[in-house]
Amino acid sequence: MLPQPVLESLHVSDIIKKHRRFYKILPFKSFEVVGHKHFRKIYDPMPDGDKRKKRIKEIRDEMLKDINKGEFIRKKPYPLAYKDLGVENLYVYDIWSDRLIYTIRTDKEKKIYQYLDYLTHKEYDVLFGYSTS
Repeated sequence: MLPQPVLESLHVSDIIKKHRRFYKILPFKSFEVVGHKHFRKIYDPMPDGDKRKKRIKEIRDEMLKDINKGEFIRKKPYPLAYKDLGVENLYVYDIWSDRLIYTIRTDKEKKIYQYLDYLTHKEYDVLFGYSTS
């Protein structure tokens, strides 16, 4: 019979002190939300009173507070249109029957939410190869 390992009781701060080189804490100094030119072609022509435009602005305000309620898109490979942009992650945010597609990019000081597309549910299904509804 093998001896049972002894488990240490450590707080997170103790773990970070003990393994500092493995744990990088990246406190982002700023958050940005930007729209890719393809997204802007869809968004800019929307009238100011459009409920979709209003909802997109509300989502932007949440993201500026680093609140990410979008769902990570696990299906890979990503569509070629997004891969060509150097996208490493994709998220979808449901806005009623439409879909807001975005990615998150980071550097040492800032986190950038970049809106890539605004699609109908059917366009989203076709683009990602799901059965259309």
